[in-house]
Amino acid sequence: MSNLSQNTHQQAWDIASDPSASEEKWIAAVTLLDGKSAIAPVKNRVPRWLRLPWALTIASCGTSGAVFLLVLSQMLMCSRIGEMFPLGSSASHTAAAILIWMVPSLVFSMLFTYQRLLFEGGKAWPLLQWGVVLGYITSISLVAIDGQPVQLMDGMLLGLWNLTCIGVAAGGTKMAKTSYKCLESTIGARKVVVPMTNIFAAVPLLLGGSIIVLHATGVFLLSPQFICALVAMVIGGSCYAVYKLNATNTNSARAIAMFLWSPMIMSNLLLLPALAGTHAWLALTGTRMVSWVDYAGALTGLVFSIATPLIGATLASKHLQARAALGISENRLSTLTLPNKTERTAIGTSSDTTAPALTSISAEGG
Repeated sequence: MSNLSQNTHQQAWDIASDPSASEEKWIAAVTLLDGKSAIAPVKNRVPRWLRLPWALTIASCGTSGAVFLLVLSQMLMCSRIGEMFPLGSSASHTAAAILIWMVPSLVFSMLFTYQRLLFEGGKAWPLLQWGVVLGYITSISLVAIDGQPVQLMDGMLLGLWNLTCIGVAAGGTKMAKTSYKCLESTIGARKVVVPMTNIFAAVPLLLGGSIIVLHATGVFLLSPQFICALVAMVIGGSCYAVYKLNATNTNSARAIAMFLWSPMIMSNLLLLPALAGTHAWLALTGTRMVSWVDYAGALTGLVFSIATPLIGATLASKHLQARAALGISENRLSTLTLPNKTERTAIGTSSDTTAPALTSISAEGG
């Protein structure tokens, strides 16, 4: 522990043990008690020659995970809503088609940009990113046409969808740059970007492995059970990130979880206007492809994508606060019985900030 006056030491303990303390004061208190000043920079472990293919692989796997998660949850929720209201109209699954079209462009651009900034990639990185995005848009357009003659209105709708994909890819890239810059000025981007990419890349492995195991054992899950499993996956991912970063402060934990699942949240936010625009365009041609069930499923997916990360982050942060409070109580007891003891139970880590402000506590402690 650093050389602190008794008054400053006690004030630091009081702030560190108060979950309602401001983020700046809490971090400063923990830093004073730990005797730390700043975090040493972390070097990239991936060799330079492997960074571009590694980033491409991770972003591609993460994009596949996002597509699996969003499309599967959308179809399951629409099916469940249709089962709850059997007299109503059934889902057209147009929302799922829009997600298949739009999500890869958005999520890949975000994840690949994070990797590019993380590895300090050169000029070839953006060219590869847009090559992949445009290649996907072209491929899925050819699959949709399937060699058939395209009507004028259908061709124009296809063009609008493709322009939307290009727009969301550009928006996702810009959003990733802004978020990365903000993270670098606070806790450090690597601490959140790496868990984000790992979680999204693990989704297809988890889903694929679960489906194989269930099929092999002859177990069939109903849509409510599958939806609960997907919700548990998101909550568990949020808890994992919060525990990994030791984000004791609840507001910080929620911010981390929202950033972690931001590709999923952004996809669901864009789904509703894209669905409404497609519905309006199809109405001009007299095609009735979109029903109220599609809107209900899209709205439910948006609510779940925001609520589940917040729930997971809140639960994890509250548990960390209880554990920290227990460590503080044990330390105070040991300090009373052993006045000369200088060690204490660690209640915060260097993962909360890169340059804590200590003036607020140092001034009070004299």
